Amino acid sequence: HHGFHAARILVHSRFQKEILDASGVDASRVRTLPHPVRPCTIEISPTSPKETVRIVSSGFINPAFDYDLLFATLARLHLPWTFTWIGGLRREEDENVQRGLIERARGLGWADRFTITGWVDNHERDRLLANASFYCAFFKHRSSSGSLAAAMGAGCVILATRGALTDELAAQTNALCVVPSSPDAAASALLHLMSTPAQRRALVESVKTYAQDVSFDHMAQRLLLLYQELC
Repeated sequence: HHGFHAARILVHSRFQKEILDASGVDASRVRTLPHPVRPCTIEISPTSPKETVRIVSSGFINPAFDYDLLFATLARLHLPWTFTWIGGLRREEDENVQRGLIERARGLGWADRFTITGWVDNHERDRLLANASFYCAFFKHRSSSGSLAAAMGAGCVILATRGALTDELAAQTNALCVVPSSPDAAASALLHLMSTPAQRRALVESVKTYAQDVSFDHMAQRLLLLYQELC
C-alpha cells in the first residue's frame, strides 16, 4: 500500500511492473532492470542429430518445475538421449521430490541415462550447460530464474513452457523456443529443432546477444545510474 516505503522499486520483468501497477503502486517509482546474465567462457559444443541428444535442466529441485511434463516428453523421444539435472536440493522438504524422480527414472529403466548431479560449482555447471544439446525450462510457475539466466549465459538452445516470464523473454529476445505445457508439443518442438540446425544457430546467436546486453557489467552500470538519480 505504501510502495514498500521505497523511492525506487526494481523488478526484473515488465509483467512484474504491471502487477505492481495493478496493485496501486506509484508507477513513477518502479524501474525494470533485467535479471543479469554472466556469460560463461567455455566453448559451446554444436548440436548434431547424429549424436546422443544431451538434454539438461538446472537449479534447485523444487515443485515449481513440471517434472511430469519432462518425463512424458522424454518418453516420446524415439532416439538416443540422456538427461542431466544440474543441481540438487536446497530445502529438506523437497527431498521427497528428488527421491521420487530417482525412483521414477529407475522404474522406467532410465537409471543409466537420467542423472541428478547434486550441487556443483559454477565451472562444472557451465561445462555441463555448454555441452548440452538442449536446455528444458519446463516451469509450472516462475517469476524469475537464476538457473535460466545461467543457461542463457552458456548459450544453450532453450525449450521453455509458456508463462509470463518465458513469454516475455521470447518476445523481447527471440532466444527461447516457447511451447505449451504438452508432452506432444514439447517433444515435437525438440525433434523439429534437431532437424533444423539453422534455427538452432539462430536461437544460440539470439541468446548470446541477450547475454551481452544484460551482462553483469551493463546491469551494474544501469543500477549505478539509478543510485545517481536518487542522490
